Amino acid sequence: MFANILVPLDGSAVAEQALSYARDVCRGKLLLLRVQNYPSPLDFPLATQSLLEAEDQAAHAYLEGIHQRLTREGALVSWIHRVGDPASTILQEARDARIDLIVMASHGRSGLSHFLLGSITEKVVRHATCPVLVVRQPDPA
Repeated sequence: MFANILVPLDGSAVAEQALSYARDVCRGKLLLLRVQNYPSPLDFPLATQSLLEAEDQAAHAYLEGIHQRLTREGALVSWIHRVGDPASTILQEARDARIDLIVMASHGRSGLSHFLLGSITEKVVRHATCPVLVVRQPDPA
């Protein structure tokens, strides 16, 4: 089993599916990570400081809610919120926190959307220095 597990979350129900898998294999601490990639003020001049602060507060409330739920269930949990490129930040946090396993969901994008958006999960799998467990989004019935 794994002592330190990183679970990147983007606020979606798909990403949260990774939590149950992480809990099942964790024998130590879960580290929840939310990475937000804000546009440059040059690209998005309407992004005011108050909008960004509201986004940060929402991210903190989201992570704290999951933290409280998992703690009530008996898990040892901490969380961090970062701003930056999601894949790079996930990889850096995994190295800095000496993570044994990254558990993350894949949104399952393909085709043009995968090409345009890239795949954070794919980048993490390719460059991680620890194992990565990818949880697939269930196929619709």
